[in-house]
Amino acid sequence: ILIDICYQTLAFVGIYKLLMAVEPVIRRRLAIFLLLPSFNLWSSVASKESVIVLLMCIICSYIVDLYYNRGKLNILHIISIYLLYVYKPHYMAAIVFILYVSVLAKNIKQKAFFVILSGSISLIPLYIYKDRINQLSMAITEHFVGFGGSSRDAYWIDTYDIFWKAPYGMFQAFFGPTVSEAASGILHMASFIESTIIFSLLFMFLARELPRLPVYLFTLGVFTLFWILFTNYPLGILNPGSAIRYRTGYGILVFVVMAFLMSPNLFVTWRAGVTRGVGGATRR
Repeated sequence: ILIDICYQTLAFVGIYKLLMAVEPVIRRRLAIFLLLPSFNLWSSVASKESVIVLLMCIICSYIVDLYYNRGKLNILHIISIYLLYVYKPHYMAAIVFILYVSVLAKNIKQKAFFVILSGSISLIPLYIYKDRINQLSMAITEHFVGFGGSSRDAYWIDTYDIFWKAPYGMFQAFFGPTVSEAASGILHMASFIESTIIFSLLFMFLARELPRLPVYLFTLGVFTLFWILFTNYPLGILNPGSAIRYRTGYGILVFVVMAFLMSPNLFVTWRAGVTRGVGGATRR
């Protein structure tokens, strides 16, 4: 119990830092996702998920600071990025992309073109290393299929299925149980209901902001979501339980993108060079 409390404290520190970095209206949005049962369960036990939550929250708080024009890279951010690379190297595609674009776009006039160009270039390695990626996907299958429990049948059968089946796979790996799996047990049903709530809220946030959302923020959000979901879906599509557990870590970036980054008011604040305080106060 004492060991679990120590790990839980790590996650709590990260969550507190992230929530206090945003203004109250965004804080309430993020708090909804960071108080859900599965997130609290996996971030409160002795596991790498608690450490990942701490690291991801620190990095995401730095992203928040960049758009509030108070971002200063320090040793804590550097250590967090390095440790995240050690624990979850496949997170780096999304983290490096959003940090790279967010830092450089500030001083570029054609911001939308810059993010579209950067995002398009970032996809090139997928083609270059397509055979290696396909090989890795088949290797992952061996660790899930045939072990019983809630593991699903092999998802990738033919060559390059890792790419062709990515759209649905990215969705299902984040969502967790299917309808039929939800009907098979109370735990899967609880996860299904929770995921439905998450997707409903994310859709509501996006639908409300999309008509006024600048192309820059929308495109940055789309490419960031693609990279964090694509690199994680192979580990979640083969088992709904694993999907919910792994979502605890990378889901933080998804929530920050949807609840914070995709906001028209944020773009105005960022371009105007206005610094926002913890309580929402502004100063130039």
